[in-house]
Amino acid sequence: IMVVGAVAIRSWIDDGGELTLDTDASTTVYCETALAEQCREAFDADVLQIEAPGATLDRFVDNRIPEPAIWVAADIWFEILEDERERNALPSAISDTSEVIANSPLVIFGDCDSWKCMAESDGSVDIGLDPLDTSTGLLSYGQIVAAHLGRADFASNDFDAGFRSWRTDLEAHLEFARLAKPALDVALTQPGVYDVVTATEAAVIALGREVVVPADGTATVDISVAAIGNGVRLPGRVDDLTDALVDSGWERGPGAEVEGPSGGALQALRTQ
Repeated sequence: IMVVGAVAIRSWIDDGGELTLDTDASTTVYCETALAEQCREAFDADVLQIEAPGATLDRFVDNRIPEPAIWVAADIWFEILEDERERNALPSAISDTSEVIANSPLVIFGDCDSWKCMAESDGSVDIGLDPLDTSTGLLSYGQIVAAHLGRADFASNDFDAGFRSWRTDLEAHLEFARLAKPALDVALTQPGVYDVVTATEAAVIALGREVVVPADGTATVDISVAAIGNGVRLPGRVDDLTDALVDSGWERGPGAEVEGPSGGALQALRTQ
């Protein structure tokens, strides 16, 4: 009892007076697929689950009492989760989130130099995007839609017949790459499959390639860590994760503020 009490007091002091349990040793850590290498550097393999953030989102959307977990992903997914749970009259699933620990802007690689170029493509370029269950894929698609509509603050009620017709035409020459092989990898290893792809700047720089940051503005992939469920403490290894991201080309902290689609609008694109 004395030992347990001492540990609890030590935890209370370390947390600045907030008594919580450090669940880093046993709580499942869900990590976005694109961050697998960095998560493996920061967390123990026996607690780590690598998967697309869309799959992690689906785990927690409908569970009235979600399982305790740590989630590493672009913070837009946390917004989507909370919006979806509120819409379903469910309580918040997220008990705590870190600050944005690292960021990387979305960039274009190939025969377009802007989101508008892709949005207005007449089929002369074949576009490759990562799946909508990934941060790069979903945020890139949101940027293309925003370029088509002429504004970033669109909502699902803007998806009228004209929009759906445009989307059908776009997807006739747009392919979502398989999760196991990002669109950028396909473009580099299978020339001619895609004329233009999107990726994070960090991913392109890591391959030693030149990047094009769109002149018409771009989203930034901001990485955060969330505690899912009550009584879950954000692990101290978040600092190790941050260092691993920075070492692999990500910028420390949040990116520049650029207006982008809301989580609800992006979720509508993902599911409709």
